[in-house]
Amino acid sequence: MVNRGVQGERLLELAGVLNDLVADELLDRRTANHIGGQVRSREQSLMHPLVYIASQQPQSRKAPGRTLTLDTLSAWLAEKAGLPLWHIDPLKISVPSVTGVMSFEFARRHQILCVEADKERVVIACGQPFATSWVEGLEQATRRKV
Repeated sequence: MVNRGVQGERLLELAGVLNDLVADELLDRRTANHIGGQVRSREQSLMHPLVYIASQQPQSRKAPGRTLTLDTLSAWLAEKAGLPLWHIDPLKISVPSVTGVMSFEFARRHQILCVEADKERVVIACGQPFATSWVEGLEQATRRKV
């Protein structure tokens, strides 16, 4: 599922995610090979692997006739990573409390977003759940638990 990125971070990559979906019996090998073997546009190659897979509307192996949606894939990945799944409602985010937690560049570089913050903790949504080198630095900078 992962590829070693900058500083040894474990980054999700399409081939690995497809292999894990097959191993977990959510996707059949033929469909995974088809999705992984397609020539992708520049825009598609920049998509998060789950977004790209969902855009291909593959059929679920566990639930025949059902498509693997981004919600289904996100729940699968959250469980695999041992993280809770959050459905982000922009109308419920306290913008003043989350905007000062980190810089835009830091958030972009690590594919993270602060979705909740109080005096003791910050809740961070992440696009790369196995890349966690940023956690310690953010906890030190904010003096709050991530």
